Amino acid sequence: MCLFISAVLPGNADADAVAAIFRAHGRFFSPRRADSAIVASFAPGERLFGTTPGHCDCGTPLGSAHDASSPPRDDPEIEAARLRRKGWGEAKIARAIEQRAEAKSRPPRPRAEPEVTSLRVWRELIEAVLASRATPSLGLVLHGMDHPNDFEDFPVSGRERIARKRLSETVLASMRDDTLYDFVR
Repeated sequence: MCLFISAVLPGNADADAVAAIFRAHGRFFSPRRADSAIVASFAPGERLFGTTPGHCDCGTPLGSAHDASSPPRDDPEIEAARLRRKGWGEAKIARAIEQRAEAKSRPPRPRAEPEVTSLRVWRELIEAVLASRATPSLGLVLHGMDHPNDFEDFPVSGRERIARKRLSETVLASMRDDTLYDFVR
């Protein structure tokens, strides 16, 4: 299991202009298929985009404020319980936990892959998107899954609206998995 960051744009957004801003900040931006559970949390016309420039977003500082007070994302028992709640079978859970342990034992990613995007860069990216007038809002959601090409159907556990004037690195560090954060002008 790895962590991935996805973006959500309203239907009237200029996705090409937003994609250019993401690329300028070292992020990927490409349309992603959204299944029924996540789409149920969208407003009419909203679209989902992948933002991960490398293999995954594990190690992202988004949501990092929960690391000290919450169980680690890679705790096998907690991960198994989470996957059971999602309806996964025991064999699939064991395989996912084994793959995560194997991935953690590999040497660090080569320099050719992008570095983890800092909170400062995320704040600057969000501010640039909102200042561009290409979209009135930018949604971000963190979600753990096996592989970005196997985007699984997951329900968004909540939606939080963050006004641009409240945007800060503290807010970004406080993000929770599977919650859609709408950053608005």
